Amino acid sequence: MPSGKRLAPYMPEIIKVLERCGELEIDLVVRDNLLSVSAALSTE
Repeated sequence: MPSGKRLAPYMPEIIKVLERCGELEIDLVVRDNLLSVSAALSTE
């Protein structure tokens, strides 16, 4: 199974934790784009 299909369901939690810890600073547009990427697209 491609890693994108494994990663996609966890993206919202990963982004939230990284932002909370100060490890990720992105604007709302980029954040929304990351959360809207489907598992199929993240395997490319």
